[in-house]
Amino acid sequence: MTSERALMSTCGHGDPRSNGARAGAPVGARVRVLRRADDLALRVHFAALTPDDLRMRFCHSAAPEVLDSYIARILSDGTVSFGVFDGSLALAGTAQLAVNGGVAELGVSVLEQHRHAGIGSALVEHAADYARLHHARIITLHCLAENLPIIRLARHAGMAVTFDRGEADAFLFLAAPAHSVAVPDWPMVGCLATVP
Repeated sequence: MTSERALMSTCGHGDPRSNGARAGAPVGARVRVLRRADDLALRVHFAALTPDDLRMRFCHSAAPEVLDSYIARILSDGTVSFGVFDGSLALAGTAQLAVNGGVAELGVSVLEQHRHAGIGSALVEHAADYARLHHARIITLHCLAENLPIIRLARHAGMAVTFDRGEADAFLFLAAPAHSVAVPDWPMVGCLATVP
């Protein structure tokens, strides 16, 4: 495991079995690529976020019609979405990654009842692996400066964070793969990302 991978697999909240996290919190999170067929799961996920959670995720308030437009766009414009489903098959957490040249922009949200269980860390790790394999050299994450949970997640993932006028930007520089690798068919592959 490279030191970068070790940084990416570090959960900002420690071991959920020993830090007072809810009983039954997953030690590993099964992350998979979301497909068009998962649009309802994405809609339900975003609808379950509080108005403040939505403001934190999108850096402004997000009306239902804005979310509908966003979901339609990310499912059709090449943005890749990852998800972790809970035991009742609800989308517990999701990440969106838009790769443009060597830069990948990341957004993450986890439902309140599933926070502090390593889902956000697993999503970031999976997104970093995907970005690296698709030749991105940097991942960026933009958020409000008051979004302390995402800032902690970014820092624990090894991202450098800068602040300016009430907003924050996080950056993670990715090493090129050590050797030539075949890019997996991500929509068909599930990945088990273990979280300490």
